[in-house]
Amino acid sequence: MGDDVELDDFARPLDATRKIRAALNIMYDGMDTLYDADDKDAQDRFTTVMQEAHDRLTAAETRALLRDGFAEHYVVVRPISLANPPPGLNEILAAVRTLMEHGMLVQQPDAL
Repeated sequence: MGDDVELDDFARPLDATRKIRAALNIMYDGMDTLYDADDKDAQDRFTTVMQEAHDRLTAAETRALLRDGFAEHYVVVRPISLANPPPGLNEILAAVRTLMEHGMLVQQPDAL
């Protein structure tokens, strides 16, 4: 399966957003360090800002993937917002596990 997909070509449209996505995830993971557990208002403001950043970043990634035609050939799963996970997250994870079990997902090791 990995022979059919050139992951470098797939990743290229996301070069501009890859570092921003990583920074967003690192910042979200550090939220507990930034705010006291008692400061709910600050946590809510942080979560709102993080959600807006996630939404804008996802839109930019989607535009890049559509512009380069990948949506015509591949199923692309949008990243899940850590600040606001979608309802049904367990079902989503189960679906991804099922796809993995059937060899339907292309992963980084497939490119090696």
